[in-house]
Amino acid sequence: MKKFIIGIFMAVVISGIGLVFLVINTDKQGALTRSEVEHWTNITTPNVQTNYLVASGIGRLMGRVDYRASKRISGQAIHWKNQTYLYNAMGRDQFRQNSQSYVDGSWRDSENGQRLLQFNGKTQERFVRADFSKFHDNDVAELAVTFKSELTYDEIKRGMPGSVAVTWLWSGIATGNAEYVGVPIGKEDPTGDYRYYLKSYNRFKSQMSWPNQVPNLALAKFPGVVITGNIADLKALETSDKVDKVSLGVVMSSSEG
Repeated sequence: MKKFIIGIFMAVVISGIGLVFLVINTDKQGALTRSEVEHWTNITTPNVQTNYLVASGIGRLMGRVDYRASKRISGQAIHWKNQTYLYNAMGRDQFRQNSQSYVDGSWRDSENGQRLLQFNGKTQERFVRADFSKFHDNDVAELAVTFKSELTYDEIKRGMPGSVAVTWLWSGIATGNAEYVGVPIGKEDPTGDYRYYLKSYNRFKSQMSWPNQVPNLALAKFPGVVITGNIADLKALETSDKVDKVSLGVVMSSSEG
């Protein structure tokens, strides 16, 4: 009888230790998931200014992280991206994310129907040049610009006309996911934005196709940029001797057919 009681006691102790181990590991995976989702999505989602990262537990042994993002163009928020990750003590899996489709002569997000920005260099056959013919000159839009040769941030700013704002600097692609990688540029501290980008980049360095990153923004050169502004100013870049190709994204317009 004594041995039986001891056996039960040991089983309870071992089960308790195992449960504690699973709970602790689950918490670690949740923290890791939130951190990785934040860093990864911030540098692979061109021209997104607002990110929401919501974590929720499912019991104590599993949980989920929901990522939401939106763009703000001409003062209007555009819901942009959804991703959901499930995690437990053993790791995490991506459960849901936006997909892409080719519609009406352009690549579009399957969930929100908006045009997807493209840079010339991802895959040539997928690139769709900007078509400005459907829009008025005073419409506001975002544009992905691929340069003929890499430029510094200061060179990029000097080459931008009129109302154009620089919002995201393209630096390369992620090899495993074929996603664009770049620097989200804010209005107040571009050098701080670049430091955040380097920190994020280094976490996923093995997945990046262009591994040579310079230590500061002043010396860094970029093959492309995302900008926002009036269609009239964006169109002017097509004839620039520094520009290879341009691709339209979201357009704030009532004139689209």
